[in-house]
Amino acid sequence: MGKLHDKSRRRSGWIVTGVVVLLLSGFLIVFSLVKEDKTESWYTTASVSKDGVLINEIIDNDFGNGRNRGIWRDIPDLSLDDIIDVSTPTANGTVTYLDERSESRLKLGCLSEGTACIRIGDPDILWRGLHRYELTYKLPLEDFTGYAICGRAEDSFCWNAVPERWAYEITTVRAQINNADWLEKPQCRVGNKTSEDGAKCAVEQTADTIVVISLDHPPKTPLIISAKYKRSRQPANTFSDKFILEPHRHCQLLIRQNLIGNTYRIFLSSSAFYFLESSCQPSMCEEKEETWSKWVAQLKRHLLTQIKLIVNLLACAKWKRW
Repeated sequence: MGKLHDKSRRRSGWIVTGVVVLLLSGFLIVFSLVKEDKTESWYTTASVSKDGVLINEIIDNDFGNGRNRGIWRDIPDLSLDDIIDVSTPTANGTVTYLDERSESRLKLGCLSEGTACIRIGDPDILWRGLHRYELTYKLPLEDFTGYAICGRAEDSFCWNAVPERWAYEITTVRAQINNADWLEKPQCRVGNKTSEDGAKCAVEQTADTIVVISLDHPPKTPLIISAKYKRSRQPANTFSDKFILEPHRHCQLLIRQNLIGNTYRIFLSSSAFYFLESSCQPSMCEEKEETWSKWVAQLKRHLLTQIKLIVNLLACAKWKRW
């Protein structure tokens, strides 16, 4: 009876183990197929003054389950002297400015001339998951103003808030024009479509700020914001790059990402612990004791980390710390 009981237990243990492995494998395959590269959010401000237009971009890019070295930006008519800051709080911050003679420039997809080609990321380091990239630069006011531009038959201000060469779909774009009290009748277009044509963009002007939101913004499609300017008013003397609705703080970004990763590690540790226990035979249990203790200790560490991450995430959201 003892032998039959052992055989039955061993057989059922291996069956359960096989089923769990198959389910886990299926989950990983589906997850890897579904998780594609995507830009989660694109927050940008254009702060207008007599001295020019200060552009601030905060880009949260999700590389999915693949691996990527970083991002690149191709900005027309931008001088390297007018780049104020390029950085990333969540990935490698190596920044490379590629001149017009660089072969890497063309490999990235930058235009051969007339643009500043910026690569953010180390070519030797590959990343996956969600990361934030921040750029601040200044362009001349003349690049944004003129008569009969952006399809308007009047003196207008025109801003391409999302570049037409951006390769990823963007879940949410939030663009602001600050110091906009000298502008009126704002409009937004996604490519050639206005909101009346079905484009998922909305525009609103409140006091001296114009806010535009575009949802599920398609790749390689510009978001163009325009407004008529009042001849009786002049742009401000100073810049303001504040957002009405602040982007997610990068502490929340990192914690949420680590929370997901740690949950996955807890699942793996729990599965390994279950495999060891279910397949353990009386004659082999002592030999597996060391491995069993190791997995238990690892599972405890992951659970403690999970508690700390949840506490920090709540603190981030409630008190807006870090």
